[in-house]
This record gives sequence, structure tokens and C-alpha cells, in this order.
Amino acid sequence: MGWGRENCDHSEDAGVICQGPDHSRDCLASCGAGYFINRTDGTCGRCSPNCKKCIGSAENCSLCDDGKFLNRTGETSNCVVHCRKGQFGHPETKECNNCSSPCSDCFGKENNCTECPDNTYLLDSSCVPNCPKSKNKIVSGVGDIRLVGTNSSFEGRVEVLYNGEWGTVCDDSFDMNEATVICRQLKMGNAVATYSSAKFGQGIGRIWMDDTQCTGNERRLQDCKMHQGG
Repeated sequence: MGWGRENCDHSEDAGVICQGPDHSRDCLASCGAGYFINRTDGTCGRCSPNCKKCIGSAENCSLCDDGKFLNRTGETSNCVVHCRKGQFGHPETKECNNCSSPCSDCFGKENNCTECPDNTYLLDSSCVPNCPKSKNKIVSGVGDIRLVGTNSSFEGRVEVLYNGEWGTVCDDSFDMNEATVICRQLKMGNAVATYSSAKFGQGIGRIWMDDTQCTGNERRLQDCKMHQGG
């Protein structure tokens, strides 16, 4: 593994915003993929960039790009990278489905619990009323990763513990995949956003992880690939 191998400092950042060409007045022989038919005037409307295909309106998705799931909310559907709490992204249908009871949150399939309701406990991906005597140690926190620099347990600078020393994670290649793994590992629900440029203050000591590359399916940030150079 590439622990401590990095080529950045405690203040690095990166970002870009692009606005592509305007195709709002293109002539089309027919409304194809990525367009919908306006019922009022019969013209073709462009689907939201969020949708691969849509029906009736730009935001009413019917098909999502790879890596996203169809989230049905009332009469409309949108595409999301992560389904809301209490749902999971079905790997085959590519839709958000509800977790089975009594899971309050799950991952990958309906009965693979990652979080349980109050007064129940998580045991090997299942929610149980009591810990069995052979496993009566209840986790009160996560010992090798933390969010610091704020007064909230839900946000902050990411730090990991390695060889008995706390260190930071460089923002190179850091995106929502890494945030998803961290929030799941901390049992803090779905990831909302990522930040760079020491948003929550600069850390001190070692930078343990650089160019971290998660798929989003890992259980721990420490299981993700990272910088291997010198």
C-alpha cells in the first residue's frame, strides 16, 4: 500500500466548471435518445444532463447513465449516484429500491443492513434485538477514521489513523466515491459533498493518503487504492 507516499501539501485543491455548446435550436429529423417531445408544440426538448432518457419533461428520467440509479419520487423520476437513506441501488434494474425491514439503511441488496433502528443492533449485516453473548461488544465509534475541524460529527477534515499516528488525506483525485465510503464507514448516512483546499482547516503531521481512488463499494477508506509513487 502507499501509506505516506504523496506529492502534495496540506492546502492543495483542484476544480473546473464547463458549460458546453448551446443546442437549443438544432434541427432534428426526430426526437431521439436524450430528448423528449413537448406536448404543447411538438418540438423536441433536451433531457436534463441528469438523465440518459426522459419522458414528458427534461427532469422526468426514464433511463440513467452507468453508475446512476433511477429514483422514483411521486409522479417523476430522477437519476442519482446514491439512493436516499432506507433504499439501495439495485445492481441489475439500476433503480432505487427500499431496504427490507428492519434495516433503516442497506447497501447492494435489500437485506444487507448497514444501519439499524434505535433499540436494535447490527450483527453481520442483520438487525437484531440483542447482541449474542459471543459478540456482546458494542461499537461506540470508529477508531481509525474521523472528521475534525468543526463542531459537527457529520462534517470536517478527514483524518485516518496509521501506525498509531493520525494523519490527513490529500484532495488529489478525492471525489464523491471516497466520501461515500467514509460516510458509510462512520455510519453517517449518504455523502452530500466533498471539499478541497483545507475547507475545514489545515491538518498537521503526516499526509497518510494521496491519490485515493475508491469505487464507492469499499467498506473502509483504507481498502481503497492510493498513491504508489515515492
